[in-house]
Amino acid sequence: MLDADGAFEPAWLEGKSVVPLPVGPQWDADLARRMTAGCRAVGASRVLWAALDVDEPVAQSSALPLEAAAPNVRPPSLLWAPGLEGAVLFPASGYALVAGTAPFMAAAVGEGIDEGRTRFARHVRTRAARDPELNSVAAAYASARRAWSKPADVEQGSAAARQLELLGRFTEGDLSARSFAQEWWQARRASQAEGERIRGSLEEVFDQVFMLLEDYEVEPDLAEPGDLSDTELHSAVAELSKDIPQDWVAVLQRCGLQVVQGDIGDAPPVQSAFYAVNGVEVEPAASVPFSSVDAMGELGRRWHSQSSHLPLYNEDAEFLIMPPGSGGSKVGWVRVRDQVGADLPARVAQVTGSPEFIAVSLDGFRLCAVSVEDDDYWVVVSQGLD
Repeated sequence: MLDADGAFEPAWLEGKSVVPLPVGPQWDADLARRMTAGCRAVGASRVLWAALDVDEPVAQSSALPLEAAAPNVRPPSLLWAPGLEGAVLFPASGYALVAGTAPFMAAAVGEGIDEGRTRFARHVRTRAARDPELNSVAAAYASARRAWSKPADVEQGSAAARQLELLGRFTEGDLSARSFAQEWWQARRASQAEGERIRGSLEEVFDQVFMLLEDYEVEPDLAEPGDLSDTELHSAVAELSKDIPQDWVAVLQRCGLQVVQGDIGDAPPVQSAFYAVNGVEVEPAASVPFSSVDAMGELGRRWHSQSSHLPLYNEDAEFLIMPPGSGGSKVGWVRVRDQVGADLPARVAQVTGSPEFIAVSLDGFRLCAVSVEDDDYWVVVSQGLD
């Protein structure tokens, strides 16, 4: 399991995870509990261990459950399951490394791989002055996920990004209360299963939505006195959404759009643009069914074809856009330069979870937008906005 330097052998680590844990100068109750849980999860009734500070380490055996002081392990030492499914390497005072298969780690590190690594990094930051050598350990086993505190930080394609999309669609009136509740619960369960971490004011908003949905019944026949109505749920969620921190500049940048300082010219009223895209009599210049092969790629090709024909861009590839995603209408028009020049709907979808956006030419006369209608993506074109 170990190489010549006393580290886990890469061949043994294949298919396994590693999590660092804080520990004092000798074995403690937390490590005993974790090792016991991991071994039992893989069907072991005993644990093997050996001191590593001798020329010829000798394996010893202890029955489960392990006690805090039995075995009386001090670093450097190694403990492992008899079937080699998992192990704890205790190389030096200050930390230990728990490694193993998925079943072993699920029991030994019940908080999850990413959360365990995050907690260790947090511990290291509090002891940076006293134990600077632990910084390299934390860096070597950094969490795969950061804690997201604002929408621009949320990883594209994540369940949390889906929750943000649902919030935006519900508050804008594009999603019914029942659909919002059902899809939110699905996204929330997916986020928890993936170990996604939300922090700060964004976490507070998500928690408040959770509590609102606890008081909402998706089946009208099962609603009880005091449950929120559809209208009450919408009003409460819309109010909460105002507290979501928005970094619309970062959103646009991640879409490949550079914000250009300067006059936005004769930009049309925001509500006029919304009506031009979402009015009941609006017909698409092009539509792409969700079920189409390469639907997002085809949507991009059709949008760029329409925007070129108008034309939408000026000679410097500049135009006006409302920042896509929740709260864009409150920001209003922003002058941007497209630094990529292709697949704008797909770029927007990767960042916000939906390809929808509204763009107009610098003179405010020509509009080219993407909307979602039933089971289709629409490219909407309009000229002469009032």
